[in-house]
Amino acid sequence: MIMKRLTNEEMGQIEGGLSLMSLFSDLFNPATTNKSGSQPQTDPFEKNMRKMFGATAGRDLAKIAQKYGLVKIVNSIFGW
Repeated sequence: MIMKRLTNEEMGQIEGGLSLMSLFSDLFNPATTNKSGSQPQTDPFEKNMRKMFGATAGRDLAKIAQKYGLVKIVNSIFGW
């Protein structure tokens, strides 16, 4: 099977759930993140993490993901 190597422009055009390119750009450009807009995501995110990994590990992993701005990426990976 021959596969075509996609350009950044073509990768940006691929749709499917959340765009990983925009998630990565949010990571490397934290000035555009809105703290008040991301706060409502905290409770459901931590709840999902606790269900997935157990109470203590889920809480700790959720805090780490929030600290490093990975909430959107983790949500995208698990489909939450």
